[in-house]
Amino acid sequence: MIECFNHHQLHVSRFGLWTRQATAVVHITLRSWALVPEKGKFSTTREDDKIQLPEHLHKKDRVPRDMELKVSSIGMSTNEFGDFSKCSIVTDLIPLHAIETLGGEAQEIWDAFTHQPQTGRFLVFSLVLQLLCQGMVSRYKDAIDDFVTKTQLDQEVVSPQLPGGPGFKDLPVFRLSQPSYLQDPSKLQERDADAELRLRLWSLEALYKLSDTVSTTVKTITEAIADITKEINEVRVTPRPPWQTLTGQRPRGCGARNWKPLASRVSSL
Repeated sequence: MIECFNHHQLHVSRFGLWTRQATAVVHITLRSWALVPEKGKFSTTREDDKIQLPEHLHKKDRVPRDMELKVSSIGMSTNEFGDFSKCSIVTDLIPLHAIETLGGEAQEIWDAFTHQPQTGRFLVFSLVLQLLCQGMVSRYKDAIDDFVTKTQLDQEVVSPQLPGGPGFKDLPVFRLSQPSYLQDPSKLQERDADAELRLRLWSLEALYKLSDTVSTTVKTITEAIADITKEINEVRVTPRPPWQTLTGQRPRGCGARNWKPLASRVSSL
């Protein structure tokens, strides 16, 4: 877990998994971008973790909101007997109501996999990771929508999908195209051509910064999904529903739970 907190402190996207018999430590640290609240302040003091349009490039109705880097970490460890796990979540991208719901869903998984704690822990970890990914995607899309609208970037600069990223299919991927002031040379004769050029160059630099972060994050998540799925699939035993008694009877008032295949909790990311 110390390694996880080190990655969080250093703002590095990394995934780690260590197992030995019943003992396991799994952790992940991810980076993403989000809008700074209106009339709010940066929560970071590191300049590399900020995207802010310089004042000399400000134009009326064309000033995108400030963005800041968000670093989130999930760490889970078990005792030497494998019957007790502790999960630490360091993020502000998962709303409180989702955390409360998560507690109940995690308990259902633990109850169903009482005799397979190694499977249960990875399913719970993947459940938390799924919530974190949803929060990251939501914040990231809001930031991109505001940025592209305010900077009036050509539509050709932003492609609608990011291929090959589980859970990130709706995120934009950036590619450099010929801006309008190069397609139409007459625009270079305008009085504010220099200012427009500076604004476009700054915008592209900011876009590449966003793209680099999300690419690294998707790569880290893909690695995590592959390793976790492998661990889960090593034991394929149908879980016993939490309502089922030793006699096989269902207590009155309890409904059956149609559990998904083990790997589906992870692949749904």
